[in-house]
Amino acid sequence: MKRIRIFSALLLASLTVPGSALALGWDTETVDTPGSVGWHSSIALDSSDYPHIAYSDNTNNDLKYAYYDGSWHTTTPVSAGQVGDYTSIALDSGNAPHISYWNDTTYGHYTVEYAYYDGSWHTSTVADVGTAYANTAISLDSSDNPHVCYSNGDLNYAYYDGTWHSTAVDTTGNVGMACSIAMDSHDRPHISYYDATNSDMKYAHYDGSWHTTTVDSTGDVGLFTSIALGASDNPHISYSDETNDDLKYAYYDGFWNTRTVDSAGQVGAHCAIALDAQNQPHISYYDASNTALKYAHRDGIAWYEEIAVVGGNVGWHTDIALDSNGHPCISHYDWANGDLEYAHRLVPTLTLSMNSSIYREGDRMVLSAHSTNPGAEVSDAGFILYLWVYHSGFHYAMGFPVVLTYDWDSVDEILVIDPVPAWPQWLYGFFGVLGSASKGLFDVSFVWWVFSST
Repeated sequence: MKRIRIFSALLLASLTVPGSALALGWDTETVDTPGSVGWHSSIALDSSDYPHIAYSDNTNNDLKYAYYDGSWHTTTPVSAGQVGDYTSIALDSGNAPHISYWNDTTYGHYTVEYAYYDGSWHTSTVADVGTAYANTAISLDSSDNPHVCYSNGDLNYAYYDGTWHSTAVDTTGNVGMACSIAMDSHDRPHISYYDATNSDMKYAHYDGSWHTTTVDSTGDVGLFTSIALGASDNPHISYSDETNDDLKYAYYDGFWNTRTVDSAGQVGAHCAIALDAQNQPHISYYDASNTALKYAHRDGIAWYEEIAVVGGNVGWHTDIALDSNGHPCISHYDWANGDLEYAHRLVPTLTLSMNSSIYREGDRMVLSAHSTNPGAEVSDAGFILYLWVYHSGFHYAMGFPVVLTYDWDSVDEILVIDPVPAWPQWLYGFFGVLGSASKGLFDVSFVWWVFSST
C-alpha cells in the first residue's frame, strides 16, 4: 500500500452520476401534530431555501401556516368559522406568504378566500361560489399580485390589482376541479384542470383571450393535476390516471406529449410537479399500494422512481418544491397519525481537503474524506470516473464505470472506488488531482492531492 507523495504531474478527475436512482436517503420531519393537520398541504421555498407550508387543520377547521428558519414555527392565520381547505401558497419577492383557501363558514355556502402576511395577516374574499366545492390554487405575477384559479362547476380565474376581478374560463360541463395555476414570463396565467363530465385532463392559457384544450382523454385522467412552466413558458403537467391507477406526465413543445411515468401498483394520486434548472420534471405523489410517499424525476434521458417515505400511511396531499441546487423538498400528510410531514433529499457533499489521502489497496482506490452530512449512505454502480490526464506533455482521457460506496456514520470515513482498472503503462508513478464536479444528487469537489498508482 502506498500513500500520498508529492509530485508535479497533473490528473484532472471528476465523478459524475448518469441518472441512476441512488441509494441516498430522505430526511423526514413532523411539522405539526395536534389533531388532524396537514390536509391540502402546499409548499414554497424562500430565497434561503427554507420551506413555508400552508395546510388545513381538520380538527379545528382552521387555516394553518408553518415555516422553518432553523426550527419549525406554526401559526393559525385564520380560525374564524370553517376555513382552510384546498390551500395553496406562494411567496412574494420579500419571502412573504400568500395563501388561497376555501371558507365554509356559512355551512354549505362557500367562498374562495385569500390571506397574506406583511407583519400581520390580512384576508379578503376572492369570490362567492355558492354551493359548489372544489380546490383553489394561487400564483404571483412579477409585481407580487395574486392570481387564483378555482371551480364552482366551471373553471374560474381571478386576479387582484387593488380589487378582485373574476372570470369564467371554461363552462362546458362540470370542469375546473383539481386546477393548478402558473404565471409565465409575461404575467399570463396557465391552468391545468379536470373535466369531470368527460373524465379528461384539460389545459387553459391566456394570451389576450382564453384558450382551452383537452390534453389527455384516454380513460379517466386528471383528477389530480399540477402545472409548472419551463423554457419558453411551455407547460409541464403531472396528473393521475384513475383508470389504470398510474402517474402520468404531459408537456408541450409545439405539440402535446403524454407519458406514463409510473405504473407499478396503485400510484399517481395527490401528485405535484416542479421543474429544475434544466427544465426536467420532478414529481411527488401517493403510492396507495405501499401507503407511501413516492418521488419521480427525469434526467433528460429516462425516468427514475423511488419510495421516499414509508411507514404508516404517508404521502397524501403532497406538494413539491426544488431548492437552489435542484434537490426535492416535499410536504405531505401522514394519514395514520394525522400529522403534517416534511421530507427532503439528504444530499451528502464530499469535500477532499489537503489532509485527505488516496491510495491503492489491491484492486481498490481508497479515499479518506470529510463529509458535511454524516449518516448518509450510498452504494451505487452507476458512477462514472472520468480522468483527464496531463503527463509529460501528453493529454489522455478515459472513462470507466466504478462502484462507489461510502457510509458516513461519523464525519471522517472512507470512500472506495472498486475495482480500479489497469492504468495506462506510462501513467504509473505519481500524479496529482485538481477539479470539481456537481451533477444530480451527488456533489464532489477536488483539491490538490498526489498519490502513487502502483
